[in-house]
Amino acid sequence: MDYAIEVRRTPIHLKMLTGEEIDAAAFVHPVGHADYRPESVGDRLNDPEAQFLPCEIDGEKYLVRLESVSYVVTREVVPEVESMETVGAIHSQVELWLHSGERLHGDLIYEAERGEERVSDMLNRSRSRFLVLIHGDRTYFVLRNAVDRVKV
Repeated sequence: MDYAIEVRRTPIHLKMLTGEEIDAAAFVHPVGHADYRPESVGDRLNDPEAQFLPCEIDGEKYLVRLESVSYVVTREVVPEVESMETVGAIHSQVELWLHSGERLHGDLIYEAERGEERVSDMLNRSRSRFLVLIHGDRTYFVLRNAVDRVKV
């Protein structure tokens, strides 16, 4: 007997801390998020209880350790950004310098309390494992622990 949970496949590109690049499809739940919307890749990445991301890679099912992922890229509109926009998200142009030597730049998007809008406030206080960076039509979810420095 097979036990199956309904999932939705979301195309992603993984950049691992080792430098390996992987095209995959992340499995996310089609319903049940707190905002009454389908679960997104970002929701799964920042779930404090999740340690692995269920994916399909080359037609095989894998569980990818989140702390081994430098960043995840998607071209889909991510609902958590839309949710943050409704409450007045902060947009800060930044350049992220990663452990690998790679640099990513774009709009860092985050929520902030009044008086704590600076990038440094968010980096030091946020509990999100992955930061949200928008560049063109791509959304990057960057592992906070993969970032060496941030140019603001």
